[in-house]
Amino acid sequence: MKGRLNLAVARAREVHALMRDGSVDGLSIGFRTEKAVRDRKSGLRRLEKLDLWEVSVVTFPMLPQARVSAVKRGHSLQGGVHDMAEVPVLAVRRALDAAANFLR
Repeated sequence: MKGRLNLAVARAREVHALMRDGSVDGLSIGFRTEKAVRDRKSGLRRLEKLDLWEVSVVTFPMLPQARVSAVKRGHSLQGGVHDMAEVPVLAVRRALDAAANFLR
């Protein structure tokens, strides 16, 4: 997945700077499980359908796999102002799988 920060907002510029220098790279993933199946042998729960509510940048993610993989600079507009910064995200799928195991 990819996220975007609106760099017209002061707080987003702060978060972007922290992400670029590696100070903040965790993600909080909020979702509601719509369908899950539990494997009777292993006891693991597999999430099959989710309603994703939000993904937020955080300092300490609950699941270590939920991390930002890269941060791009904002796109230049007239006058050198930056409007959006693209943020590719690593391992959201793995983080959701880990969440299913964590919630078993």
